[in-house]
Amino acid sequence: MSAEREQLLDQVANVIRVFGDSLDQEPRFNDLVDGFARVADRQSFQMLVDKVFVGGITWGKIITLICVIGKTVAKILANSVPSIVSWTLDYFRDYLQNWICSRGGWPDLPLFWSHLPQWSTAGWPHRLETKQRCLRTVSGGPIK
Repeated sequence: MSAEREQLLDQVANVIRVFGDSLDQEPRFNDLVDGFARVADRQSFQMLVDKVFVGGITWGKIITLICVIGKTVAKILANSVPSIVSWTLDYFRDYLQNWICSRGGWPDLPLFWSHLPQWSTAGWPHRLETKQRCLRTVSGGPIK
């Protein structure tokens, strides 16, 4: 790579780092994203984008909107995932654990995955291991 190209990449990376860090450290921006995450629904999103682009479309507005939406999604997921995992664990414990245990645990799981269509089992040993780890985590017990 030429020295000129290397210097250009360093400068662009520096600008992105400075803008990104500045935005992440801006309390007002983060407070607004937190507020939007609390009310985010289709109607709120539509109202937001209508207001953002009222004066015209620019790349800066598009990129900033993508940033806001990305941070909003991350915020919503961070707030929702623990609840969803908890609901799932409760359901497994309350409704599925006895059924699974009465059938010997998870011993037939490899057989189940092997009967799926070929396109869905490509690379299945790796995915099976991942699914078994997930199921072991959810069930709270070993996979036989």
